[in-house]
Amino acid sequence: RGRGLSERNVTIFTLDALVLDLAAVVDHLEIERFAMAALLNGGPPAIAYAVAHPERVPRLILWNSYARGADYWDAPRQKAFRAMREADWQTYSETLARVFFGGAELAALIRESTTPEVYKAFMDATRGFDVTHLLPQVRCPTLVLYTPSMAFAGLDTSRVLASRIPGARLAVVE
Repeated sequence: RGRGLSERNVTIFTLDALVLDLAAVVDHLEIERFAMAALLNGGPPAIAYAVAHPERVPRLILWNSYARGADYWDAPRQKAFRAMREADWQTYSETLARVFFGGAELAALIRESTTPEVYKAFMDATRGFDVTHLLPQVRCPTLVLYTPSMAFAGLDTSRVLASRIPGARLAVVE
């Protein structure tokens, strides 16, 4: 939503809107069942979708994600990244590309796929996401992955996420 090849003039980044986007793509592609993997801010919409459509999601992977946006956004590393994003979009995109994708060559793609204003609006909206109440309702086998070198939040955020989803497994991947 507002990034990649999607509509650029989007101003609504609610959790419900993201879940509806996900449902629209799945319905359009006529996918009956699929394992879902969600990275970072994709976790809350993935959790909400999995709870709303348990017949479609037989497995769920949550990688360096969270249930409550404030837990994620208040992490010290995230605060530093946010300050960098607000000060220098180019340096931010290059750092993000290095941390998450192993090289700065993807920084140009990040800059092409969104604007600083849309990216900021999306990120600011995710701070208000909270799917904590949905975690006990996740019925599919769930793997919570934590990669310290790629994480904004600490291991505790992943540990809490895994502990509140019935039967979920936490794996730390170096």
